[in-house]
Amino acid sequence: MVGLGNPGERYIGTRHNIGFMVVDRLARSLGAGGWVRGDDALYARAKLEEQELLLLKPLTYMNLSGHAVKKAAVEFELDAEGFIVVHDDLDLEFGTLRIKEGGGHGGHNGIRSIKEELDTGEFIRLKIGIGRPPEGVEITDHVLGHFSQVQAPEVEEIISKCVEAVKTIIIESPSGAMQRFHTKRNHLD
Repeated sequence: MVGLGNPGERYIGTRHNIGFMVVDRLARSLGAGGWVRGDDALYARAKLEEQELLLLKPLTYMNLSGHAVKKAAVEFELDAEGFIVVHDDLDLEFGTLRIKEGGGHGGHNGIRSIKEELDTGEFIRLKIGIGRPPEGVEITDHVLGHFSQVQAPEVEEIISKCVEAVKTIIIESPSGAMQRFHTKRNHLD
């Protein structure tokens, strides 16, 4: 499982780092051992039922996430189809969750980088809606900004739902998770 984000204290808690937040919460919920620093990523190992999981947080910044993912794929002999990538999505309303198998990058630079490096888009994505910026706010400022005071109280609940969605993808199937977790923010329960 790959959580997308940007490394460094400056980016902690930003919209673009929601993938890191989800993978951190999953690691805690599964009692994963500590994070190990590799060349391009932080790694942790966990187990869900009988499934061995490798959790990954690229340290290459969002636009180069594919470098770390490819390195992990080679080092741990993983097929692209086995990856679950968790990331923010500007085109989804805040709090909306979408699970997708394969497809394009949708303008997301982290997904674009992963597709280019793996030479395929055939991996599972868990997209978390962060919504479009208000008028007059640049996209970069929006994605690298923190959640608003109105949104912040909901972020913990959204992250919890994402962790459950990932577990459902792994234990049941992506389609089972789609049926259960394709939600809008006002339908998170």
